Formats: sequence, structure tokens, C-alpha cells
Amino acid sequence: MVLAGCSIAMICSVTTLTISFGVFLLPIGSSFGWGREVVSSAFAVTMFTEALSLFAVGQIVDRYDPRVTVIVGTVLFTGAIASLSLITPSKILLYSLFAALGMVAASQTQVPYAKIISAWFDHARGAAIGIMLLGSAIGTTIMPPIAQAVIAQWGWRAAFVVFGAILLAIALPAQLFLIRWPPQHQAARPDGAPRTIAESGTSLATALRTPSLWTIALALFLIANVLTGLMVHLFALLKDRGFPDSSSVLAVSIAGISMIAGRVLAGIAADRFRSDLVAALFFGLPEVAIALLWQPSGEAGAAIAAAVIGICSGGETAIAAVLVLKLFGQRAFGKIYAFVLFGFAVGCGTGPWLLAQTFDRNGSYAHGLMILAALALLACGLAFTLKPRAART
Repeated sequence: MVLAGCSIAMICSVTTLTISFGVFLLPIGSSFGWGREVVSSAFAVTMFTEALSLFAVGQIVDRYDPRVTVIVGTVLFTGAIASLSLITPSKILLYSLFAALGMVAASQTQVPYAKIISAWFDHARGAAIGIMLLGSAIGTTIMPPIAQAVIAQWGWRAAFVVFGAILLAIALPAQLFLIRWPPQHQAARPDGAPRTIAESGTSLATALRTPSLWTIALALFLIANVLTGLMVHLFALLKDRGFPDSSSVLAVSIAGISMIAGRVLAGIAADRFRSDLVAALFFGLPEVAIALLWQPSGEAGAAIAAAVIGICSGGETAIAAVLVLKLFGQRAFGKIYAFVLFGFAVGCGTGPWLLAQTFDRNGSYAHGLMILAALALLACGLAFTLKPRAART
């Protein structure tokens, strides 16, 4: 029940908003005469403030019941999404609203839920985390077409309000009635592994002195630029190629559906195989999507590219969570994983901004796609440098 509750609650995640934001990009810009860089910069502000807030969330979930964090955070997060309907031509208000969203968004990342799952599971943590992350994949599948339909019927302001209301209605009941923190007196985990009162592992200070932690964080930063940049601009890129709204939003939904497979495959693979090699595979595959998007390849090519992007987006943070648990243990998992996700969140902001910049300057995504291809190659190479003996189960 706890695993199911975490998965349902993860529908209300930053990932769901990130992937869905692509359908808001053009309508907001056209309302105020802004280029794609302005709107993408506002979204980058959300990612940067989220990244800074992750450290506080990591500290809190390591000290207190993470369930309280996600319940309060969900109310604030969905309210902040609805408040985006108040955007005016004032850029100060624009950036302020997105900054406020980022401050509460950290509570809706994987950090508190992964802390809960890792407390309940030991032997099959990778698979459990993969299942937990299915919720965000489901969210990225169902919310973009809903948002697009509301935008077409009532406009983007109404869409933000509906978006926040739906996420609140889904996540809050699961958090209140299905999720709980394991009692200290419980002798065994659901997977059969014994439970200890004091979890073993490495402190954050010690972890920061290891090259492996910095390698994971840098690789996640790079691949976040690639995957989030592609996800956020996929709708606009396909529209520029002459695809109708229905086909463009379908591609975004395909990416969301494919994330489901990516979550499960990444979790299982990271449990059974060397995690460094699994990470290298997931970080290298985006090259295929970039190649397909580089030249017009029709709806079939766009669908394949979207599927590859979704699978890789589904796997990156699940693999990172398993790597952190294998390398550093449970003791300071919240703080260490928050540190890793700090780089990831920053990359989620800079990637869409980078593509928007190159588009506004060149009238094309070609230069931006070249840069993303180089970043994906570098992230893949960094994954190979992780020590195989540390990455094994």
C-alpha cells in the first residue's frame, strides 16, 4: 500500500509539470509578445529555486517523517501552479511567481518518496523506486493533453488552475491514507530483509570527499539539460515542422508513456547489473532521438524520438537513487540524494533556456540540438568512469 501510495502521489511531481510546460510555452509567449527565451527563462527560475530548496528538503526528510513534507508541499505546490494564471505583462511578476513555485517544488521531487521507499525496502530497492516513479510517468502522459484541451477551450490561465486542482485531487488522498513511515519496532521490511534501528551508511561530509558523488551529480546535470530541453521544446519543435497540435501533443504523451517503461527498466536493471553501465546506456540513448529530430522524419520518426526521450527521462533519476544507495547507504540518503538532484534541477532549468536561446537567435533548433548531442555524449562518458566495484550490488 505504501509503494502504491507513493506512486500515485508522484503524479503530482515536478516532472509532470516540467514535461507539460511545453504546451504552455507558445500560448504564454504569444499573449505578451515574448520570445521563447523569456518564458523558458521563467521556467529556469523555477528550476534554480527548486535546486536551492532541495537541500532544506533533504535535511528535513532525514530528521522528520517525510509524509508531513509531501502533504504540506503538495498543497503549496498545486496552489503555486494555479497562481501562474495571474501572470501579467510584468516580467517582475512573471519571475516572482515562478520563483515561488520553485521554492515549494522541491517537496514534490523524488527525495521524500525515495526516503520512504528505501526505509521499507532493501533487497529490491531499485525496482521499488522504479515503481514509485511510475506516478510521474503517468502524470506526464495524462496531463499534457488535458492541459492542451483546456488551453484550446478556455485559454492557458484556466489550464493552470485546472492543472493544479487535478494534481491536488489525485495526490492528497494517497498521501493521507496510503503513505506511512515504518514503525521503529517493525522487525522486517516487506521484502523480507531485517530492519535495523540505526541505518548504516556515509555522512554527507564524507560523501562530498568522494569523486563518485561529484561524477554522478555532474552526469545528472548534463543529461538533465539534454532530456528536459528536448521534453519542454518537443511540442514547439514539432509545431515548427508543420505538425498539427494534435500530433505534437501526441508526441509529448508518447514520451510520457515511454517514461513508464523507462522507470521500471531502469530500476530492475540497476538492481541486477552494474549500475554504471546501466547509467551509460540511458545517458547515451538520447543521441538517437536527437538524430531523428535533426532532420524532418515524419510522424513515425517523431514518435520514435519521443519514445526514446521518454524512456531515458524515466531512467535517469531512478538510476541515480540506486547509485546513491549502493555507494553511500541509507544514513544520510535524503541529504546526499538532494545534493545529486541539485545539479539535476539546475540542468532542468538551463536545458530549456539553452534551446530557447539558440532558437531565438538562429530561428532554428539545429545549433541547440548539436550542443545537446555533445552534452549527452559527455554524460555517457562520465557514467563509464564510475568505479564498477562501487556500482555493483
